[in-house]
Amino acid sequence: MKKHIIYDDDNEISLCKTYEFFAQLFDAAIQNNGDGEILLRRSGLSSLCAEYECELTPFSYNGQWQNPNVRYNPKKVFFELYPALDDKHKYIFIKNIIETTNLHRVGITQVENYLSLLGYSLENNYDVHSHYSIKQSTKGVVERGEDITLLEQRLQDDFPNVFRAYDEALSTFGNGEYKSCIDNCRTVFEKITEALEGSSNDQAILSIAKERLVDGGNTLTSKRKIYEYWLEYKKGANRYRYFTTLYSIMSGLGTHGEESPQKADAVLILRAIEDILVWILEI
Repeated sequence: MKKHIIYDDDNEISLCKTYEFFAQLFDAAIQNNGDGEILLRRSGLSSLCAEYECELTPFSYNGQWQNPNVRYNPKKVFFELYPALDDKHKYIFIKNIIETTNLHRVGITQVENYLSLLGYSLENNYDVHSHYSIKQSTKGVVERGEDITLLEQRLQDDFPNVFRAYDEALSTFGNGEYKSCIDNCRTVFEKITEALEGSSNDQAILSIAKERLVDGGNTLTSKRKIYEYWLEYKKGANRYRYFTTLYSIMSGLGTHGEESPQKADAVLILRAIEDILVWILEI
């Protein structure tokens, strides 16, 4: 009899990769017995010290002989604990992990990317021997509040092809693949336009923008005429111009584009695409 398997969705897989990264940092932050307890107490989680004592104690002792604790499993603790925390204690917990870990062994760029996905940014405290900490930035790419949560659910339910491209954009961003991230954002825009209008051409974008531009009794529908009108009068088709300009930027910064994008470019595009989806789907 064939076994029935319930598969995780793409979003769960993406979050798993992010949590796995910080679970590894949590493990690296614990060097000796008691380190795990200190991290919990510094994070306002002292009530959990007894519950996780064994899994956060790396060594056992037989007299003077040190042995690995076979039940030591900080990665399991992180996966169980972090999703259950409120926003305040998630921030404090991650902050203490970052401040305790030697980030240079991991790679600063990778740390910055994964922090961005949670809505944090890395901060170098030069006045304390270049130790790193974090600060809360604007809402992160993964956790940008209620609108993005509703957006992800809407895409999963009604536009799974769009969601897969969006999820891939998040994944490639986390891996520092900024060109691929921007390419996936462009795919997201194309797929949502095709899903709603049957095409991703300029006419479909104009329809999605819900705008009508009239010049001398004539309705302007071509991209060239719309932009010529704007160059002369500096008004009209504002959303359409924004959508088509963003699409052009994504093409210029993507795999076959003329520029090599940086992390800030990928963040700019990701957030713009999210905001456009929220607007288009009226979330």
